[in-house]
Amino acid sequence: MKRTLPLLLLALALSIAMTDCRRIDSIEFTPTYAFPLVEANITVGELIGARPSEIASEYAFGPNEGESDSTYFFKLVYPDTLEPVTLLQFQDSIGGFGLPVTLELPERRTFLRMFGNSRDGSFFFSNPEVEFSFNNFTSMEYELSFDTIYTLNTQSQQRYYFNLSDTFIDVAAGDPTTGGITNYTVSNTNTIPTGALTVVFEPTPKYLYYQPILTSKGDAGAVGDRLEIYSRVLLPFEGRGNVFYRDTIPMEVPDNIFENVVDFAFLRMRFTNSIPLQASLTGLIVDTANYSVVGTLPLYEIDDEPTEKTDGIIIPGATQSTLTPTTNPTSDTVELATDVRIYRKNPSTGENDLENLLAGNAIILQVELNTTDYDTDEFVKVFSTQGLKVNLGIKTKINGTLDIDSIRGSLIDSILGR
Repeated sequence: MKRTLPLLLLALALSIAMTDCRRIDSIEFTPTYAFPLVEANITVGELIGARPSEIASEYAFGPNEGESDSTYFFKLVYPDTLEPVTLLQFQDSIGGFGLPVTLELPERRTFLRMFGNSRDGSFFFSNPEVEFSFNNFTSMEYELSFDTIYTLNTQSQQRYYFNLSDTFIDVAAGDPTTGGITNYTVSNTNTIPTGALTVVFEPTPKYLYYQPILTSKGDAGAVGDRLEIYSRVLLPFEGRGNVFYRDTIPMEVPDNIFENVVDFAFLRMRFTNSIPLQASLTGLIVDTANYSVVGTLPLYEIDDEPTEKTDGIIIPGATQSTLTPTTNPTSDTVELATDVRIYRKNPSTGENDLENLLAGNAIILQVELNTTDYDTDEFVKVFSTQGLKVNLGIKTKINGTLDIDSIRGSLIDSILGR
């Protein structure tokens, strides 16, 4: 505005110069103002409320694998580290290690804080996994089994049991100095019933419970000191379903900007969705200082008639592009831009939309993300670089008046650089 003001004043001065200035006391005009209200770039992790420690940074694509410019498949991860088991704990009844000894370890509990910012959701993970890793610093072999393994829904307290198709898991002997790694992965293919992990990891906050049972295979000459055990739940964000997101975004409205608005203003909205999930948005204007809801954020379809408007807008999901192991995954970004007229007196509700907007200092944005074909078997893959951008701004005209003396003074100051 500061850059254009001298030009505006110059134009007015020239206009005045061609008129009888003695007959003009003031000039009325209606300048257009445009300014941003909200700018938010919501990542996949933020949409589901994941903490940085709960995101697996495992790069699966790109020529620079492992580098910052390489895209990785978005995965939730929940690790757990057990207390090391010592070789002495497998000492047999005659004081040696030649006989097999079974050791029941304490039951473990891992908190799966799924979808921290979400309220509900029923995402169908197509390939969840529980990974076990053993670092054996003894020269003896072991067998692992589980007394119990299940998840517990923290809200309903319902338990979801599953069993492994492998009765025993072999743990190879290691080197007493450098150790030896054995990995075992529990997936939908080796659980009973098949596909059980998809059911037990439906996204609600829950615990994973499991009780390991270790049996030494016996080795009279066994040496070394310990066996380390690690586990982690790994949830690649691939599948179908829906996720609900809710968050508060600060909103800045310049003071007294609407005092002289003619009749209405335009709420300009631009949404960019690069996630292959359809987004349905609704919003509330709130006053966080007084903990009160001021009104509904007018998010309407651009073609809606005033009598047909609903408090929400739907943004189509991006189309998933073809992925190969040698190229970074991308998606066809979907953009939706529209204007909503905000009235001093809304013809549908009779409310003063401008007053509602001014009375708030934040927006509560509620987003429902869902796969377009939720009832089909078509899955989508989500990657870390995808997200949802939200830009809201105001464009309006106001009534303004400038008297001749003010114009002359401002023009002189502008010319003199004051």
